[in-house]
Amino acid sequence: MHKLSARFVETNSKPGLSNDGLGLYLKTQVSGAKSWIFRYSSPVTRKKRDMGLGSYPVITLAHARQETLRLRLRLSEGIDPIQERDAERNMLEKHQRFPDFASFAKEHHDAIKGQWKNKKHANQWINTLIKYAFPKLGKKQMADIDVNDVLSVLEPIWAEKTETATRVRQRIEDVLNAAKLKGYSVGENPARWKGHLELVLPSPTKIAPVKHHDAMPYKDLPFFMARLKQQEATAAIALEFLILTASRSSEVRLAVWDEFDIESKIWTLPKERMKAGREHRVPLSERCIEILESMHERSGFVFKGQSATKSLSDGAFRALLTRMGNDEYTPHGFRSSFRDWAAECLEESSEVIEMCLGHSVGSRTELAYKRTDLLEKRRACIGTWSDFLSSRMPAMK
Repeated sequence: MHKLSARFVETNSKPGLSNDGLGLYLKTQVSGAKSWIFRYSSPVTRKKRDMGLGSYPVITLAHARQETLRLRLRLSEGIDPIQERDAERNMLEKHQRFPDFASFAKEHHDAIKGQWKNKKHANQWINTLIKYAFPKLGKKQMADIDVNDVLSVLEPIWAEKTETATRVRQRIEDVLNAAKLKGYSVGENPARWKGHLELVLPSPTKIAPVKHHDAMPYKDLPFFMARLKQQEATAAIALEFLILTASRSSEVRLAVWDEFDIESKIWTLPKERMKAGREHRVPLSERCIEILESMHERSGFVFKGQSATKSLSDGAFRALLTRMGNDEYTPHGFRSSFRDWAAECLEESSEVIEMCLGHSVGSRTELAYKRTDLLEKRRACIGTWSDFLSSRMPAMK
């Protein structure tokens, strides 16, 4: 066993077969191309057979050894690996027609797009495949797509567009899994990561570490809020409301008057607009009520865009931060500012703080039996936050 070394496999240029043991051979051609062969005696016919395992360096020595052990296990069970592979292929040939990758990916997307609340996200899912995968895989039938095809899509973008490439890989894997479920392909998924593509592609986290939304230090917020109140744009009022309520950008931009009970000082977001998929009640501070009462129109969107019938655009807050010279921060980052302030300046439990942010706290079972959203405790927390932002109380306990 293990007669070859990774260095030998990489540098060997002598044509012929090099034995690694257990029936695994490295085949080197005159041209320098290398591939792996598994040589065995069929338990069915007792004849010697050669089975190709793929080319090097796509299939590494370690991967080839792992596949050899799997095939030897099949032999010990009395199964001829080549006959098994041919039987799988014959089964596929019984189908009269298979959709190609592009057709099936679109069909699969139509079937699952209802899971996204945001139409933009649903479109992004298929658009990344159209841009990166369809040129290489689009016309191929699912059963014909192998690891080399998948790598031809991923390798050109893996280093420079790591996050996008990771999503493309996951979506190709999803499409191929769905195709297998419908009988359009068999065998292992060539786009799977664990124990497969991770052997030939560097880890995404090592190439592009996760970058979190940049958050303004909470101690700088009272001064920032004073400057924000001097801005006259609707985006400034909406951003102030976002910070006061520790809400997400889309939650504020798409807020409509029907969601507000000014008398009870409660903003109720329906589950369709919440990331957690659960209705969320937001207690409103006195300053939030002042903002709402200052609005002239009481129908449609609360914070209107350039048109009276449209909401603020997705980039309105970022454009405002750029004009104010704070473009190093993101609108979503103000939620982190609130979280940092609450952790350092409040004695409330983490459960109350997380619920202020609209996060689901606890397991599914716990959530099913929970009958309170701690509204009054959250009202006190949000009120203290508002006081801090107005510099009416010290920053620390």
